[in-house]
Amino acid sequence: MGMAIVTGLSSDRMRLDLARKLGADVVIDVEGEDPVTTVKGLTNGLGADIVFETSGSAPAMRQAIQVVRNGGQITRIGHGAGEMKVNLDPITVRQITIQGTFSHTWGNWEGALKAVSSGKVSVKDLITHSFPISEWRKSFELMERQESVKIILYPEH
Repeated sequence: MGMAIVTGLSSDRMRLDLARKLGADVVIDVEGEDPVTTVKGLTNGLGADIVFETSGSAPAMRQAIQVVRNGGQITRIGHGAGEMKVNLDPITVRQITIQGTFSHTWGNWEGALKAVSSGKVSVKDLITHSFPISEWRKSFELMERQESVKIILYPEH
């Protein structure tokens, strides 16, 4: 079984702590630790077999290209703010596969709902706040300040 390594910014502290709690083997704050050096060190210089890039940012994609092993795969889930400047030459030279995926298909939702309802997956730790829908503004402010992970808005009775 492989090792799960999660990276993020200092502002992602809540999410990084949650990743550790949910079983990540290694959590890296990229503003305090070089993820490339750490991943290469943990993999005897080879790099990660698979990298999931979930932020949509160019720096994260460049990091993914640096930490994936030769012949490895990057799966891009995050949506960016438009075009990004990324050097594609290492992808060709190192035979890296890049795959995109869109998480909002019915099949994905159906599978996720089955996993949660069967108890195979618990989302309890992901939900950090719950508000009546009239407090939507408060929930958006928490998200913008990165003081939440997932927020439930429920109808008022």
